[in-house]
Amino acid sequence: MAAVTLATLRDRIARQCEELKQVHAQYLGAIDTRDAQMTFTQEARIRKAKADAKKQLMVAKIRASDAITAAVADASSRAKTLISPKLDNSALRVAEYVQLGRFLIDGRKADINDDINMPLIAPLLGHGNIVVIGNNASADGFVRAIIAKALQNTEPNQLQLIAYDPLLQNPLAPFSALAEEDQNMVRTVQASNGLGNSFDGILDECRETVQRVGNIMMGVESTLVNYRKKVGMPVEQYTLVTLCDIANKDIREEDYRRIMTLVSEAPRYGISFIIRVLDPRNLPEWCSLDEIKSIGTSFDLTKHTPTWNVSDTFPIELEKMSAADALKAVAEIAEKAHSLKLPIVDFNEVQPRHDWGMSTAKGITFVLGREGIANAEITIGDERSQKHNILVTGAVGQGKSNLLKVMIYSMCSRYSPDELELYLLDFKDGVTLAPMAPSVNSPAFLPHARILGLQADQNFGFAVLDYMRKEIERRSRLFKQYDVDNIAKYRAKCPNEKLPRIVVIIDEFQMLLNGGNDILDQDAAKKLEEDVRLGRAYGIHVILASQTISGIQALATSAQGLFAQFPIRIGLKNSPAEAQATFGQNNLAASRLHYRGQAIVNLDYGAPDSNRTIMVAMAKDDQLANLQQQWYERIKSTVNEPMVFDGTRPANLVRDLAELKRKRILEGPVTRAYLGRPVAVDPRPVSFKIDDGMGRNIAIIGGGVSPNALDEDQDNNLGIGLVESMGLSLAASTPAGKARFVVIDCLIDRDREANHVDAWLQTMKALGHDVELVKRRAAIDWIDKSDQLLSLHQETDPPVYVLVFALERCGNLDQAPVVPAAAAPSMSSGSTDSNAWNSTTNSADEDWGTKDDSNDAWGSLDLSVTSWNSPSSDSPATPKEKLFRLFSAGSMENIHMFIWWSSFSGYTSLMQPGLAPQGVFDGKVLLFGTSELAKDTSFDGPMTSWNGEDNRAEFKDVESMTASVKIIPYQPLNPQQLQELVKEMRHGNE
Repeated sequence: MAAVTLATLRDRIARQCEELKQVHAQYLGAIDTRDAQMTFTQEARIRKAKADAKKQLMVAKIRASDAITAAVADASSRAKTLISPKLDNSALRVAEYVQLGRFLIDGRKADINDDINMPLIAPLLGHGNIVVIGNNASADGFVRAIIAKALQNTEPNQLQLIAYDPLLQNPLAPFSALAEEDQNMVRTVQASNGLGNSFDGILDECRETVQRVGNIMMGVESTLVNYRKKVGMPVEQYTLVTLCDIANKDIREEDYRRIMTLVSEAPRYGISFIIRVLDPRNLPEWCSLDEIKSIGTSFDLTKHTPTWNVSDTFPIELEKMSAADALKAVAEIAEKAHSLKLPIVDFNEVQPRHDWGMSTAKGITFVLGREGIANAEITIGDERSQKHNILVTGAVGQGKSNLLKVMIYSMCSRYSPDELELYLLDFKDGVTLAPMAPSVNSPAFLPHARILGLQADQNFGFAVLDYMRKEIERRSRLFKQYDVDNIAKYRAKCPNEKLPRIVVIIDEFQMLLNGGNDILDQDAAKKLEEDVRLGRAYGIHVILASQTISGIQALATSAQGLFAQFPIRIGLKNSPAEAQATFGQNNLAASRLHYRGQAIVNLDYGAPDSNRTIMVAMAKDDQLANLQQQWYERIKSTVNEPMVFDGTRPANLVRDLAELKRKRILEGPVTRAYLGRPVAVDPRPVSFKIDDGMGRNIAIIGGGVSPNALDEDQDNNLGIGLVESMGLSLAASTPAGKARFVVIDCLIDRDREANHVDAWLQTMKALGHDVELVKRRAAIDWIDKSDQLLSLHQETDPPVYVLVFALERCGNLDQAPVVPAAAAPSMSSGSTDSNAWNSTTNSADEDWGTKDDSNDAWGSLDLSVTSWNSPSSDSPATPKEKLFRLFSAGSMENIHMFIWWSSFSGYTSLMQPGLAPQGVFDGKVLLFGTSELAKDTSFDGPMTSWNGEDNRAEFKDVESMTASVKIIPYQPLNPQQLQELVKEMRHGNE
């Protein structure tokens, strides 16, 4: 039992153990299954997590790549914006930042496929400097690239290049084409010290520029770049200075200190530097490489791989430019520069509207244009500054005429004609002043203008200077009455008295001092200096303008004496020589201007640190014409026309005779023959008084046209015009029928036709007088019978005026002609034969018609009259001797001769001293080819330089003049003008 039990128990235990094993196995299997399931699930999770992580990594890489790409694009865009910002005004474009290369990033380090290539940008003009270390081809090419980039990204003509080149490497040679239009655009100096063109000169110039630009900005903006943007136009200029070797042995420690001080401030004022350190090992002990590198963006090219001071994390690749590529780039820039213009400053925008409400008692102020954002005002005549006169210069085409017009109309806008008078002279073409004078098309004139000299000459200049002196003397006497010594004090003491200031503007004034006669030139210079010096106290101010003042011989020893009276200097663009002649030694600012209309204004006799750069306003012709018309309408009934002198236009006989008639001068008690207009400040025509004194005759001597005249110029023969004008003026001033005219015409057909002589003869008749015409073939006959005229002419008879054209062509005066008695000319002093005109106006080659001796009052008379210098009473007098008798005694019998010799030799062969009567021509008029006679003591003497001029004659009346005067003679009138003359003379008589 026990055994069974044990066995059973054993079996049971065994079964149970087996079952336990099975259960255990089941459990273990379940556990294994669970573990396996758990492992699978975990592995799946891990696999999923890894997959998710890989996916996220890919997304992150893509995003990172996109971000890097976007950052690169953004950086490139920002770089482009820095390099080429958008501007409303392209004239303000400047290389504030330049791209000088690229820095490189290995794309593998950023786990991107491509390497990163970023633009390397460096601040330059207006912001900083660049330091280049190294002396090799790469460094040279890099410097060329910097300069080229600066030029390409700056508006043409706005950046000048200067280099200090002690080693003669000529770094600016590829850019020299920019100097073809303006030599100041590219300058290289080799000397380290000395005045002017040297390293010291560069530093001085930069220092002056910094000071000048600072004065212009006046703290409105901190940099020139920003100031230009604020004012909306270019102001001053940018400069890029290349110092090719800062460690050069010629640069001293004090020079180095000056450089360091300058470069730290200069960029704000538009001056940036490229400083080269060729070999850092050779720097002197007082020169620190770290200090040099700190003044700007520095690049070290001494090793194979260049570096820069901004970052050493990434390698950089710098741009280089060959000389050939630089030449191509410069050619494009130069082409653009050729046609570039500055923005226009409108005249009306800068002129305050004072409506003539200002007083000149304390001075005269006017606006020339803009200086930055401010109006460029100038004041002359104030007691505090004592700046009274202005010198203006400028090369051809740089806007001098416009500047003068801006001056004139700006003054006239502020001050009424009671406050300001203008004497305006133009010694060149007169175009600038012509619109200020009344004309056929418009009666309007500039009310302030009292004298307008269009195409003035030296003689008219003398006249104006004399006129100024008389006004100075008049004002001096006036001031003494009130115990004052200047105009400001007089105006203060006599506020209700009218005493305007006078501004005298002389354009191309050097022609006043270069007339060709050294003595006269010196005299003109002396008079000008004296008038300028004396005039300031009396409110007379002078503005001299010229294209060139450096070669005025009359001022060779006295230029400083004259120009010392001109503290205000204004210079448009000009050559360096003219700039220094204007402003003084080493003041080249005017030669460094680049645009038409830019000007340097200096109020301190040209001292360089007083230079101001302005933009002169543009005065459009229609604007000025509108202003002038308004002013004219306002005062036309109270202000007289200005005295207008036009040296190129002939004097207007029709107008002058009409004016003389209107003023009741023409038909006054004194008979006058009118010759022309004076070259003087005098509105009265030049005349010759007719009376019964001995010698009251006129001899006109010399060619009527220039020896160099073309065929088409033969219709303005001054000799013919003078004879005609004297005849017309005598005919117009004498009541009809109260004078008798004899015209001896020895002209050739061409001259007669070209100068409308036949029409003139008709006009003489139309004015109501008998005109006896003597043709050339009958001239000797008439002269041979002239003694009858002397014998029969009575005191009560009308005057006889004998007008002779080209006397030397009449024939042989030494031999009496053989002419039938019937052919003798009529000498009837009182003839009123209505057929006299028709019988004597035939062709030049037609013989005289016959007359009935029974009707000839001279027929029964003894014609033998003892002639002047007759050899004996038994010998008959020759025509020459009878003519001499007429010369000598005629004027005392009221028979007056007006004779033109068309050649000087023709006159001298007849009027030889000792053989011809002397003193028989009180009046002499010299034309072309008469220099020998002009120098004769009987005329003006050896100091006279006259030999004939276009539209001029030299006239002297010994009875009333101590010296000859130049006149603008009347010229032959055409048929239309002659008809107008008759109409004017008849007006009021009908």
